[in-house]
Amino acid sequence: MRQRTTISAVTAGVLALALTGAPALAAPLPKAVVGPVKVTGKTPFPGCTAGTTPTSVNHPGAEVEPWISVNPRDPHNIVTEYQQDRWNDGGAHGLVTSVTHDGGRHWRQVVVPGISQCSGGTYERASDPGVSFARNGDLYAISLSFNANDFGNAILVSKSVDGGDHWGAPTTLKSDTDELLQNDKELVTADPTSAKRAYAVWDRTNEQGGQPVWFSRTTDGGRSWEPARMIYDPTPRFTISNQIVVQPDGTLIDLFFDGPAGGGEEPDRPWAKPRPKAAPEPVGDNLVRVMRSTDHGRTWSKPINVAAIDPAEIVDPDQHRDLRTADIVPDIAVDAKTGRLYVVWQDASVTRSKAAIMLTSSDDGGRHWSKPLKVSKTPDSAPQGNGQAWTAMVDVAAGGTVGVTYYDFRRNTPGPGALTDYWIVTCRSGGCARDASAWREQHVGGSFDVGLAPDAGGLFLGDYMGLDHVGPSFASVFTQTHPIPRNQQDEYVAGVLP
Repeated sequence: MRQRTTISAVTAGVLALALTGAPALAAPLPKAVVGPVKVTGKTPFPGCTAGTTPTSVNHPGAEVEPWISVNPRDPHNIVTEYQQDRWNDGGAHGLVTSVTHDGGRHWRQVVVPGISQCSGGTYERASDPGVSFARNGDLYAISLSFNANDFGNAILVSKSVDGGDHWGAPTTLKSDTDELLQNDKELVTADPTSAKRAYAVWDRTNEQGGQPVWFSRTTDGGRSWEPARMIYDPTPRFTISNQIVVQPDGTLIDLFFDGPAGGGEEPDRPWAKPRPKAAPEPVGDNLVRVMRSTDHGRTWSKPINVAAIDPAEIVDPDQHRDLRTADIVPDIAVDAKTGRLYVVWQDASVTRSKAAIMLTSSDDGGRHWSKPLKVSKTPDSAPQGNGQAWTAMVDVAAGGTVGVTYYDFRRNTPGPGALTDYWIVTCRSGGCARDASAWREQHVGGSFDVGLAPDAGGLFLGDYMGLDHVGPSFASVFTQTHPIPRNQQDEYVAGVLP
């Protein structure tokens, strides 16, 4: 099932240059941020009612939580995946990709089949999209698929061999039917050092209230996946937001948030019972951590602390409505040449606004980390005011330029609507983790009213966005609202020339 999105010829041509790092970049471009362009269209699931419950509310046409990947064999081939038709109480009608083969001139929407009932599968809903290109051009997509009317849930992985135009049937990595055994927050990473290897990682609740880290891998290009297994058990603590990156020497680094006992959230399901709001945790109980594997995931190190953080909870500064953001969803990137690692998150402890973007780096494979540095440029404000910055993503372009994207409210006014913008800061110097003045900021998208976003445990654009690179340029995908009935928000892609 496909739809095509076209954009103006001028914008398309310039975006294509920005997203491919083409030789034509030697000629001056009109601006350093090109776009953004809308890459989503009408829902491909009109009339589908799978996943309905008496208390559920669906938002047809609302796309949330995009991820993005660039084909290393063909940088004109870029794919972003997102939730389509978000529910208020967990998941969506399905996961859809937007695919370009000409560097962003044209985009086509392709449904990932078999991962939800609306897309021909058995589970009622799908969530938590992620895509990753292998070095040979194979493309992996991962899904959290689950039921709204019982406890069935699974981690599914799909593969495309033609750059995202078509998908094979999904492979089940782990499935459960028990209320206490729920899989969540998964991502897939293709190994850039070997076309045959790819890795999946996620958290899974247990009977003791913990959320251990689970892992599976393929060593034959996706023909088979090893049985899923637990690689770290923090019980009674919880983990979430696992993500693997691969260093140039093949070392795997798994990043995750490690939270205190009783601090975890119920799974994002219609049947989940709300937990009472926990008392504030002592400083140091909320940890960003990594584990290392030097044998392609066969064995893993003990967790290594990256930083103790104070997760920033974001509030609409006008109406004081909660936003659902990346408060416990850090992001990680690796320099493909040097192996230097970068981690970002949103933190409440460093500004009066109680929400700023922090960055740390490691030059020794994640064993030691630099002192966290504030890299967001948002002007400060009173607590929970216009100075809040949130949902940070990080990537490293060719040549070592680091990019960090985030939202903020700096252009909000006393008038109607919580005006929101999307930004990127970039740094080219060796002091990116030490010198805040080394970072240069550019506007990417907005302003738009985040108050128009669907409510899914808070106004919801996504727990994460997407950021990748094409040579020296960045490809950024993010969610933006607009006042259109039954199509209240879309995904947008911008090319950034740092």
